[in-house]
Amino acid sequence: MSPDELLETVVVLNTEGLLQFITERENDLRLCFLQALPGSATNKYFEKIFSALAQKRHTEDEVNSDQLQLLYTHLAFYFKRINKWQFVDACTTHIQNNIFRRRLSAWLHYKRYNTYVSHLNEYSSYLAKLSQAIADDVEDYTFEILGDLHEYHTSGIERLPEDYRDRIGEFLNDDDLKIQFPILGQYGDYQIGLLPDIRVTIANDKIHTPSPRAQNIFKEKFIDYVQRNNLFGYTIQQAADEVIGKGQADFDEGYEKLTPEQVVKIYCYCNMRMHYFSSISLFERSDLVNQFYQTNGRIKFIDIGCGPGTSGLAFAEHIYTTTGLPSVFDYFGIDTSNVMKQQAQDMMVNSVFVNPSTTNFFSDITQVSSNYLDNASCIIVNTCYVFASQHLDLDRLAEYLNNLNKKFPYIPKYLLFQNPNNDYVNRRYFEFRELLDQKEVIYSQKEKIFYYNQPKQYGEPKNRIVFFEILKF
Repeated sequence: MSPDELLETVVVLNTEGLLQFITERENDLRLCFLQALPGSATNKYFEKIFSALAQKRHTEDEVNSDQLQLLYTHLAFYFKRINKWQFVDACTTHIQNNIFRRRLSAWLHYKRYNTYVSHLNEYSSYLAKLSQAIADDVEDYTFEILGDLHEYHTSGIERLPEDYRDRIGEFLNDDDLKIQFPILGQYGDYQIGLLPDIRVTIANDKIHTPSPRAQNIFKEKFIDYVQRNNLFGYTIQQAADEVIGKGQADFDEGYEKLTPEQVVKIYCYCNMRMHYFSSISLFERSDLVNQFYQTNGRIKFIDIGCGPGTSGLAFAEHIYTTTGLPSVFDYFGIDTSNVMKQQAQDMMVNSVFVNPSTTNFFSDITQVSSNYLDNASCIIVNTCYVFASQHLDLDRLAEYLNNLNKKFPYIPKYLLFQNPNNDYVNRRYFEFRELLDQKEVIYSQKEKIFYYNQPKQYGEPKNRIVFFEILKF
C-alpha cells in the first residue's frame, strides 16, 4: 500500500468501510508508514489523509476505535519524523494511548519554545512530561524514552548558540534533577548493557537446502548462465583458485577473455551458496526478526563487502520464511567493486524482497549517512567473509561504528561476523574489534554448517566450519 493509495481509500470509504479496511489491512497500513520516504510529495499525501479524516466528522466512539487510533498514531509519528509539529499536535488530540500521547506531548513541549531561554527554564517541565511516558500497566518504555531524551540533547538543541547548549548539557550532572527524574540519571550513566541481546541457539546438525524460492533465484541469476557456458572452459578448481582468486580477485578487471560480469557469475557459482547457507543458519537460530521486525521503526541492514548480495538475500528469505510475508527492510550494500554491486542490485530484485526502492549501494560505508538510519528499529552491520580482505580499512570502519554509537546510542546495534575458522585469516577482525569504543560479545562460536547446493540431493552433504560472532555496540 502506497501513501497515494491510502489517501484514495480514506477519501472514498465511509466510516464503516474505513474501519473494516484498516481491520483487514492492518499490516499493510503499518508497512505503508514504515516504507514511506519523507519528501514533499509523500508529506502532502499524509497531510491530505489527515484532512480527509477531519472532514468525515467521526463520532467520539469512532475516533476511539482501535482502527482509527492506529491510523492517527501512525500519522502522528510520521509527522514527528518530518518535524511538522502542527500536524503532530492535531493528531495527538485524538490519540487515547497514554504512552504515545505523553511521548508526543513531551516532544511538542520543546517544539513550542519561542526563545532560547525557554530551553533552560522549561527543562524540568520537559523531563516531567517525558517521565510520565515511561510505563503503563503492561509495558516498560524506558528504552524508547531514553531515545527521545537523546534526540532532544542532539537534534533538539542543535541550532541553539553554543553557550546555551553547554548550559543544557550541565543539567546531565545536576544531582537534584537526577533524584527528581531518574530517567536523567539513566541517560547520563548510559551503559551498553541497556541494549537488548540477540538470543542465538547453538548450531545443530541441520542440513540446509535452498528453498524453492531461493533455488529459482539462484538459477535465474547465475546457475543457468554458467552451466550454459560450461563454466567457460575452466574446471571448478581452476575457477575457484585462478579466476576468482579464492574470492580475492579484482572483479572489475575481468580474467583473461572473461568480462568482469562473467567473473562475478563464476564467483556466485563457486561461493555464493556456501555463504548463503552459513548466513541463513545464523539468522534462523537468532531472534532478530522476532524482536525487531515490524516494530516501531525499520530494520537497517548494512552489508559490508556485500559481494553479490548473499547475506541480504538470505535475510530476506529468512523474514519471508518466518513471517509468511514478503520482506521489507532497508538494505545498504557496501562494496568497492562496481560489478559486484551491480550483481547484488540484480540479486535483490526478487520475489521475497518486495520493495527494491529500499535497496542502496555504496563504495564506502561513510556514504550511509545518519539520515538513512533515523527510523531504525535496529541496525545490523553484517560482515560475511570480508575480514579476509586486505583492502578493508579497519580504522575507517571502526570510526564509522563509533560515530554511529554516539549518534544513536539507544537504537539496538549489532555487528554480525562470520569467517572461516582460521586464526591467521581472523587476526584482522580481532584488531578491528579492539578499535571499537564500546562493544559486548553476545555470541561467539565455531560451528560446522552442513548444506546441499540442490533442493533434492543425496549422499554426504557439504560442510564448512565457520567462526560466528555477534557484537552489541
